[in-house]
Amino acid sequence: MVYDFFEELKNIVKEKIKICYAKFKYILLVVSLIALIFSILLFDRRNPADIESQQILLLGISIENWLQWVTIITIPYTAGWAIYQYKKNIASKRQEKATQIAKEFSSIVNDLDIIETVYKESLLIGFFPMQEDQIDKFKYFNVEEIRRIFKDDDYVYKYKKRSTLLRKQLDNLYHLELYKRSKSYSILEDYNKLKEKIIRNEIENKETKKIEKIFINNSQIPYHFWDLESNVLNKLEYICMDISNKAADSNYIYQSLHQMFLRCMRFLGVQISIANISSTDKYYTNIIHVYNDWRNKYKKNLKLEEKRIKKSNEALNPKIKTV
Repeated sequence: MVYDFFEELKNIVKEKIKICYAKFKYILLVVSLIALIFSILLFDRRNPADIESQQILLLGISIENWLQWVTIITIPYTAGWAIYQYKKNIASKRQEKATQIAKEFSSIVNDLDIIETVYKESLLIGFFPMQEDQIDKFKYFNVEEIRRIFKDDDYVYKYKKRSTLLRKQLDNLYHLELYKRSKSYSILEDYNKLKEKIIRNEIENKETKKIEKIFINNSQIPYHFWDLESNVLNKLEYICMDISNKAADSNYIYQSLHQMFLRCMRFLGVQISIANISSTDKYYTNIIHVYNDWRNKYKKNLKLEEKRIKKSNEALNPKIKTV
């Protein structure tokens, strides 16, 4: 990296100004107290016969009038300080909400990973947008849009027919993935061969029963894959509701969650699009809003990163000027 003297100087000056501003508030308070004490001790005092109290004058003006002017002058400062404290309090609450959302999202990370794995290993993989040019076209997430992206008016019919035929395969792959992640995974013999049997729909009942034992001890886990997907979508919509209405700090959440979220939307986005037959009465609107916001932010950050890398490479490999 090339050392930029002026940029470094600008950063130093900004930092010094911040420090001076922080100290100035206390200095102003001390100076005001000292000035008040000196005004009482050093300036003229009048005690006319017809006035019961003394008046201390500063430059011919009574201290009471000076204090009134000071009060008027400090009103904007007081209002500004109140606004600052209000914004600081709001920012703190949004930070706490963002932390809470991150914890809620972490509860479905494992399920999102299972959904992604199952779809990738199933015969439905060809129905999902895996290319960047296809992903970039997702915006409204409805039937009309997904037909246009895949350039197939019968896409929805073909997908529903295919997914219905593969329902058992999806369930078996889902069960196998759960078993693989369980503590008793080591008991399962020849995992790859069993997965191939599932894909070919040749799995035997005794092998299915061996895998399904995982549901005996945990009744909260959905038995069918599409039930799992539906539960995850509902939870994700609830999480995105707080993000879209700005109840939480979106930037903080984005840094932690955007990779998993954007990657899984390749698969969940298809389910949302197929569900949204109407363009007006739509499902999962908060997920769609957060996706569009984070996708745009991701593309902007990607361009900035490309520019930074290009600038860095140019600095490390300067062009040789010809004479």
